[in-house]
Amino acid sequence: MSCTTVGEAVSRQRVLIVGGGIAGLALAPMLARAGVAVEVIEREPAWRPSGTGMYLPGNAARALRALGLEAHVASRAVEIPRQSFRDQRGRLLFEVDVAELWRPVGPCLAIHRAGLHELLLEAAGDVPIHLGMTVNRGTGQDRVVSVELSDGTSGDYDLVVAADGIGSAVRQLTFAPTALPRPVGQIGWRFLAPRPPELTTCR
Repeated sequence: MSCTTVGEAVSRQRVLIVGGGIAGLALAPMLARAGVAVEVIEREPAWRPSGTGMYLPGNAARALRALGLEAHVASRAVEIPRQSFRDQRGRLLFEVDVAELWRPVGPCLAIHRAGLHELLLEAAGDVPIHLGMTVNRGTGQDRVVSVELSDGTSGDYDLVVAADGIGSAVRQLTFAPTALPRPVGQIGWRFLAPRPPELTTCR
């Protein structure tokens, strides 16, 4: 009779994360710290400083704290103590003291997506990350997922994580090419705009 501890069982797990964006690179170091053999593949052939500004509320700061990255991100971010909501003419509708609202959890931060991605990439450390690679085929049997990659290699994993965005190849391979995301009736627009001269503080 043999006895296997939880730690030993976890250390034998193999996880493939498909997608090297914010979600994939946040998960990778957490799994690696738990002793999981994790790999990341990213379809882009090289990292590009894409994206725009990101607003990270207090619960995001708490997650970064668990990664040991809160101080690093905060040093490159702008803390948002208050939020002002205005109509299309600039008239103030109401304000929220987000510093007080999120105080028990963590600060609310604003940072460029490229800066956050760079810090998460550093946190991934020795996690193998393969660029210019996608999943061609995946089949599951007996709690094992056999994956064939675009470079011709293959491997067996205990878990495959679809972190490859709204046009997820993993989702289409798993369900069907017609399995498309369905809108839930909520839309958020994010853009860069000149700062009006009357706004003199980060609010």
